[in-house]
Amino acid sequence: EELRACCNALSPPYRDVAISHFLDGKSAKEIAEETQTGMNTVKTHIRRAREMLKKSYRKELLQE
Repeated sequence: EELRACCNALSPPYRDVAISHFLDGKSAKEIAEETQTGMNTVKTHIRRAREMLKKSYRKELLQE
């Protein structure tokens, strides 16, 4: 649930990819095909979403 909350806090392009990849377990190829987006774009969104989620999670841990 914490991961879902952090994903929902991301901006739209990253949120959608993060939910599909990290929560639904879809591959970059599957996401690219479903969204009709280039594979490199999807991979970049996954990488950036992962970085944002790490920062968000660290920040949440420090507040506890």
